[in-house]
Amino acid sequence: QEILHTKDRIMTFEKGMAKLQDLVSSLEKENISLEESIKSFEEGTKIAKYCERKLQAAEDRVKALLDRSDLQ
Repeated sequence: QEILHTKDRIMTFEKGMAKLQDLVSSLEKENISLEESIKSFEEGTKIAKYCERKLQAAEDRVKALLDRSDLQ
């Protein structure tokens, strides 16, 4: 199972999505340096990929459960 660690915490899908929302809001509203913008963008892409993989794994599990229930 893939886990993304951030500052001594394990990131869940929900925490990842909330962090992405925070990063987007920060990039849209705040006057931050180009370097900070790039760091935020880089962090956001890592979190987005992580969340995408977590969501795909959840979809695969649901599909497997539905396929098993079809057999019964």
